[in-house]
Amino acid sequence: MIKLAMGMMVCGSLVACGGVTQAPVATLGALHTCEGGVARSEAELLPFQRCALISGDLAVSGVTSLSALSQLRVVSGTLSLANTRVEELTDLGSLARVGRLELRGNSHLFGLAGLSHLADAREVVIDGNPELRTLDGLSGLRSLERLSIQGTSLYSLHGVENLSKVNEIDLVGNRKLIDPRALNQVREAHTVVIRQNPRLCAQFGLLAGLQHAERVSLSQNLALDRSAVLRLVAAREHATLASR
Repeated sequence: MIKLAMGMMVCGSLVACGGVTQAPVATLGALHTCEGGVARSEAELLPFQRCALISGDLAVSGVTSLSALSQLRVVSGTLSLANTRVEELTDLGSLARVGRLELRGNSHLFGLAGLSHLADAREVVIDGNPELRTLDGLSGLRSLERLSIQGTSLYSLHGVENLSKVNEIDLVGNRKLIDPRALNQVREAHTVVIRQNPRLCAQFGLLAGLQHAERVSLSQNLALDRSAVLRLVAAREHATLASR
């Protein structure tokens, strides 16, 4: 339902579907389809404040607020937030679809709850956000090509329980991560890499629903019970345990 509504809204913007210029629908006012770009400050982000759809990639860095993106619904390429001082993503509350969501080096970011309308993405890459404590906001996602979570302060993966298919899973360097059970619904993956999560525990299940994987690599997860690791690998006909 969200996707249908999104399609209707985008087609009603100033540059309509099929390339025909039309007046925008009333609900969008003067919102536009915009080309991607780079914004390194709030001033450089201002030109995107009337954009409902961004065609291509948008790379944002060095900002403390994303308020200029409050009308954004779709990014066809990569939406990258890197080295910002943003604490939460409430200004992205209208975002419903993105090709790749990339969050890197955001030292103040503690939550993703503002992404509660995000229902469609190919990749989610979260790397080097040391204050991030929750994935709430990603529950609208059902499948991903890639989910990469590295260098966070997450205690659990709560927020991604609705994922059933992820082609590539990377859990690396999350030193506080204990509970991975939110990924128990994933039934199919090509590559699973779980490394350097010293507190990770399999008590509540470690990819318990996984039925098929081409490669499973687990290493340097000091608290992970060896028998639990071997059970995971032994249960997957095509999986292997990497020794590193």
